[in-house]
Parts: sequence; C-alpha cells; structure tokens
Amino acid sequence: MFLTLLFSFQACVFEDFDEPPVRNLSDLEGNTTIADLKDLHVLGSGTATPIADEDAVLEATVVGNDISGAIFKELILQDGTGGIIVRLDEVGLNALFPVGAKIVMPLAGLFVNDFGDKYQITSAEGERIPAALVPSTVFVTESAEPIEPRLFTIQDFANDDTLERYLSTLVMFDSLQFQGNDAGAPFADVINGESLNRTLENCDGFTLVTRTSSFADFAGLNTPTGRGRVVGLLDVFIDTRQIRLRSLDDLDMEGERCGAVTGNNLISIEDLRAQYTGDVTSISDDTRIRGVVISDFEAGNQQGQNLVLQDGGSGIVIRFDSEHSFPLGTDLELAVSGQELSEFRGILQVNNLSQANATSNGIIPLPSARQATVAEILDNAESWESTLVEIDPATVSGGPTFGDNVNVTDDSGESIQIFSLFSVFAEESVPTGEGSVTAILSQFEDDYQLQINDPSDIDVEGGMTGEEEEITAGELRDLFASGTTFVPADRFIEGIVISDVAATNINNRNLIVQTGESGIVIRLDEAYSFPQNTRIKLSIGGNEISEFSSVLQVAGTLSEIEDLGIDDAPEARDVTIAEVIANGEEWESTLVRIEGLSFVDVTTFPVDFETINMTDGDDILPAFIRGGQASFSGFPVPNGPFTATVVVTEFEGAFQAYVRNLDDFE
Repeated sequence: MFLTLLFSFQACVFEDFDEPPVRNLSDLEGNTTIADLKDLHVLGSGTATPIADEDAVLEATVVGNDISGAIFKELILQDGTGGIIVRLDEVGLNALFPVGAKIVMPLAGLFVNDFGDKYQITSAEGERIPAALVPSTVFVTESAEPIEPRLFTIQDFANDDTLERYLSTLVMFDSLQFQGNDAGAPFADVINGESLNRTLENCDGFTLVTRTSSFADFAGLNTPTGRGRVVGLLDVFIDTRQIRLRSLDDLDMEGERCGAVTGNNLISIEDLRAQYTGDVTSISDDTRIRGVVISDFEAGNQQGQNLVLQDGGSGIVIRFDSEHSFPLGTDLELAVSGQELSEFRGILQVNNLSQANATSNGIIPLPSARQATVAEILDNAESWESTLVEIDPATVSGGPTFGDNVNVTDDSGESIQIFSLFSVFAEESVPTGEGSVTAILSQFEDDYQLQINDPSDIDVEGGMTGEEEEITAGELRDLFASGTTFVPADRFIEGIVISDVAATNINNRNLIVQTGESGIVIRLDEAYSFPQNTRIKLSIGGNEISEFSSVLQVAGTLSEIEDLGIDDAPEARDVTIAEVIANGEEWESTLVRIEGLSFVDVTTFPVDFETINMTDGDDILPAFIRGGQASFSGFPVPNGPFTATVVVTEFEGAFQAYVRNLDDFE
C-alpha cells in the first residue's frame, strides 16, 4: 500500500546560512511550553482562545521564517514539547529572528487560534500581531544555533499521535528521490503563476506528493535527480498532511537513485537502433540515450506505458514497466544497459524499462518535423519510424470523427492513414480540406500510419465539418460526466457573464458564464474585462474540458469572444445552505440567493487570502476572499441577518460561495 502525503514547499534555511545581526539579547525566562498553549485551545472551535495567565512567557527556537519569501508574515517556533506558528504583521522577520535564534514571548493579551488544523499564536480573533507590537512581543535571548531535525520515515505520518506531537517541528527524511518524470522538472510553474505537485518516493515505494508555490524563490528551478536527504517542517491543512521545505539547502539528493541502471556511455538513438539484430536483442552495457518526448500521454494515442523519444533524425518507442506521465517536450535521459530491444507489431522499442532509469531534464521545444511527401515517408518509413513528419500540402479526408478512417493524400498520389481510435479526441469531428499535417510516423504490423497528439496538428483550410451548433453549460457538464474531455467540433456557447472581474475577487482569466440554469468557468488565455451581466458568444469546438481544484472549466480564447452587450442577470435560485451543499455539483457556477445569513466570528472582509464562513442558523457555507486584491478587502461585513446573491463554486470537493462584490448583499 502506498502512503501519499502532500508536501508543500516553503522557504527558509536549515544550516550554513549567513546569520543576520540580532537585537539586544533579552534576559526574560520562559515559564510556558508550546504544549501548554495547545492544551488551552480546541481545534476547529472557530473561536480564538485568550491566554489568561498574564505572566505567561513562551521560550522556543525559530525553525522557520521569511528568509526566502515563501513563508509570509509568520515565524514557526519549536520547543521540547512541539511546534507552533506565530502570525505577525511584519516583513523582514529573518533579519530580526534568524533560524536557530532562541526567543521569548510575553503572552499577555495574545490568543491561541487555529487555521487548517494548525495551532497559531495571534492577536484577537486570529488577526496578526500588529507590526508596532512586534518589538515588545518577541525577544531574542540567544544567538542563532540551528536546531537538529528529527529523523522520520514516510510511514511515521500515518500515526495521528505522531502528527499531533510533531506538528510544525523540523523533521528529516533519509534516502528519498523524486519519482520518474518529477525528477529534473520545475518545482512550480512560474510563468503561469501556478503551483505544481511533485512526487517523492523511497526505495520501498512509499510516496510523498510535493506541492510548491510559484512564489517560492526556487519555484522555477528543477527538482534534484538523485536520492538523499529531505528536511522540512511537518505541516497539515485540515485533513492533508504536508511538509514545508524551507529552501534548496534542505535538500541533499546527490546519491544514486533506487535500483538505477548505470549508463555512462551516451549514444544516439540512431546507434541504438543499429544494435537491433532482427530478433530480441540485449542493449550493450554501460549505455544511456537522451532525447525529446514527442508523444503526449494525455492524448491517449499511446498505450499508458509507452512514449516516443526522438533524438536528431531518429526515434524509438520506450515501453516502461508501468504507466508514465512524462509530458510532451520532456528532455529525457534513460539508462538502458542490458535492456531488451525488440519489435512489437512491427515497431522497434526498448522494452520493460523501469521509470527509475529515467531522468527528466525539464521541458524543451520539440524537434522540427521532417517535411516530406507521403511517397517519401513510405519509402523511408523504417528509418524515419517514431519521428515527427510534416506533410504540406496535404488533403485530409474521411471521418467524420477521428475514431473513423481518416486519410492523408498529397501531390505524390500516395495516401497514409491517421490512427486515433483510442485518443481522447476520437469522437471529435475531423477537419477536412487542404493544408498541412504534423504527426508521429508509426507502424502496425506491415502498415505505416500517422499518430497526432492533438486535433490542431491538422491545419487545413476546410476547417471543422458542418455548421456551428450551440452547446449549453449543462451539456458540457454532461459530456465531462460521461468521460469526454474535449468539446465536440463546431460548437459555441452563449450566455451571461455572472463573475465580476472589476471587483478583483476572481482570477482575471476565469470568466463564469451561466446558460439557463447551468454555468461553467471559461478559462481564458488572457485577462478579460467583460463587465458582469455581459452576454457573450464564444466558439469552443475542440477545446479541453477539465477540472481545476474540483471546479469544471472549459478552455477559451479571449480574441474569439463576441460581446453581445449588457443583458439581464440570470434569475438566482432561492435556496438554503443545506440545499447548496446537497446540489452543489449541479449548481456549480450559477447564481443562488440565500436569506437569513450572518458571518461567523468576523467583522471585516480579510486582507489576506482567507476563507470566512456564513451561516443561516443551521449550516455553514465558506466564502473565499482574495484578501489584498478584492476591492472590498478590509471593509466591514454586513450585519446579519442579510440576504446574499452569490455564485456557487467548489474547492477540492468542498462547496463555497464566490462573493462578487458588496452589491451581492441586501
């Protein structure tokens, strides 16, 4: 059984850091432990607990701060009884409280609170301790002396008592490596500002899922490709157990990978193919190859264990011993010493390779496709097999869907078939006409064929067959529920924009549109500015349908949106919170109107990214606020009871309310 944890990367320094100067050392002495503070508070109570003892003083060691910018306005403290977070409305904390510094905190007037099942020291009702009070609240008593992390195994995290005891403390794992295609890949997507998951594993197959914020200063760097030590802060968010990596200094992963096959002699794929004897062949010792992945596993046009690797003008199929997830364009290095080189259904492959032998060097551009006629492709198919080819001019015929017989012909008079029967776009309409086709040259038995990664690999003037038809948000939801992940060809959506991008409480590329009684998020390629209640029309044929953090979305292109003017807002459903929770999947991305509401334990809209709760007296509905960005951040919340018209949304399986602006309240 695999034990999977979420590993959330933050930034700080474990050792060998430049120690900032500290302020005058205090002679205060501690009389209260972190365990004492935890005993005062009940997790999930929703109310901050005041520290009643006015003489209480905490003494602890700093194990996390904002040195790398990923931990924001927090100190993580540890003593002999556990760890705790201190929320401070101050930046540059590393200069004042370096990692390893021993500090004391007079606790009079402070509170113990929690967020996401993590204990925190705060000012009243969970607020950060004001910057003006920091100098009189936290004092350094000894210079920095880094604390030693406790050695853990992945299996240790399954124990609830262990988690409770060591939450927010410094721990260390030994002998871990990033798994398969997550080795040598960027920690996060800095360009698009998105966090990414990466998986660590030990040699017994137990795994940790790592998630790195795009704000970490190492987010754009590649993960290590070796095996070794990982140090971090034990963390949890509600039911998700995590580790905070403080900086790259917390990683020492230069050892040999588990079960790795060595290969010091780098040879070309052309030379590798030359080793094939016509029967099952053992690849020469001490051999490795390197190339670019030219197949897209997400397209479903290859078996899950297969990828196509190209190096220069030669390519080969790599068949792993398990399903892989190496993305299109991965610069991949493989140790292949002694592996089987054989043909399957006529196509040459490296067979039964362990993913432990694969190292990703990141994403790079695809090799240029070889331009050729169909006749030239067929004449050179054996040597061009498993490489990219481009036919231009080409005439595409057949269909009507990609799952049917689709043929490519050109001026040479020869034709070749495009095979897409098992692809995710098999049911989409085929664009027919004259233009160009870019594809992977493949083989099945004695027949050569083309495999495309995406319908856009066919660029013809004829376009998609048939006239465009309208598709509703409800129909898109039904398609996704049935397993379809692409919009059928020749479809457009028309509806009312119910999001308010002007109030900035939503990502400016996420446009929520409602059609009738259903809605959906349109994830655009650029920021938009359409006002709330704008009627729009957008061609979405062939676009991807997917979920992001449980919210259904369809991809869209901003330049293709037709603005049809301001229209009446869709009628909101009159519901209760219980009905929202019961029908959230169906009502997601639509307007609802709820009466008799009040906010729970909050007087102003947050100034940080936070979730606040609304209640109708019977149930709770969270509302996520993009604090610091929403135009109403810091404004007073309405006094209950009030009525709210909000958009139903979802985050990781939990339904929430999207508050658009203050006009949503009456």
